[in-house]
Amino acid sequence: MPIDATLDATFDVTEHYWFPMLAGLSDLTSDQRQEVRSCALEVLFDLLNERGSKFSTAFWESIFHRVLFPIFDHVRHAGKEGFISPDDDWFRETSIHSLQLLCNLFNTFYKVKN
Repeated sequence: MPIDATLDATFDVTEHYWFPMLAGLSDLTSDQRQEVRSCALEVLFDLLNERGSKFSTAFWESIFHRVLFPIFDHVRHAGKEGFISPDDDWFRETSIHSLQLLCNLFNTFYKVKN
C-alpha cells in the first residue's frame, strides 16, 4: 500500500501489516485440533501483550471487533443454535482459555489508577 501524504497523521502503516496475521491467528482458534487452537491463542495474545503498547487506539478497536470478539462468537452462536453437544468440550475449553488470556491482556494495558 503506497503511503499517501493525505492520510491521517495517526495512521501507522505497520498496523496495516499486523492485521492479517492477527486475524489469521484468530481464525485458527476455532480449528478442530486442540494443539492448533491452543497455540494460536497463545501466540495471538503474546503478540498483543508484547506489541500492543505501540498500537493506536483505533487499531485496538479494530482488533477487539475483528480479531478478539469473533473468537467468542463461535461459541455464542454454537450455543444458541444448539450445536454444542457434550462431546464439544473444546468449545468450552477454548472459551475459558480465551477469557483468561483476555483478562491478562486487560491487566497489562489497563491499570487501576488510585
